[in-house]
Amino acid sequence: SAESFLWGSTTMGGDIFITSPYLKFINGGTLDTSSIDAGNSGNISLNVDSLELSDGGVITASIKDGEGRAGDIIINASEHVKISGQNETGISGIRAETENTDNMAENLLSINTPELLIDGGYISTESRYSKNSGDIILDCRKLDLLNAGHINTELLYGSGMAGDISILNTESVLVSGISETDKHELTATEIFSSVYHSPESQ
Repeated sequence: SAESFLWGSTTMGGDIFITSPYLKFINGGTLDTSSIDAGNSGNISLNVDSLELSDGGVITASIKDGEGRAGDIIINASEHVKISGQNETGISGIRAETENTDNMAENLLSINTPELLIDGGYISTESRYSKNSGDIILDCRKLDLLNAGHINTELLYGSGMAGDISILNTESVLVSGISETDKHELTATEIFSSVYHSPESQ
């Protein structure tokens, strides 16, 4: 796990840069930049051949109760990005979160790779009690979204707009499958942008 953390400051959290042929976060492994009651959280920049998140592996940039913004997440993978599985702590995914801030500046979650596989995992930007949620840009030739995986931008109880989702330069996009929860409820595989209890919506 790797982490950059800022608490109770008006400055910025540190950025995380990783360059590696192969990068994996498995069994709850995390990469995180976060800010609580402070300034901007740090950015995450990954330049790899392949990135894999499985069995609860998570990449997160977040801010709560501050005056700044969540950091950008920029991923360049020359071969593939794969997100799959879960463990007792949660589902594998990549997310940017903003909670209880007044800053209008939304963040960016960008992935550039030939092949992107999301099998039961997620890519998400979410804003709660705040302004706009961040945008998602996926530049990939092949996108497979399977088995209740989802790509989403959400604004919950805020006053702005949910972010845009852009899927660029694709040759094929596959969205397929459902999953059954422990409560025997069915969950769909989805790409969506949503606003809840907000005076503005896209």
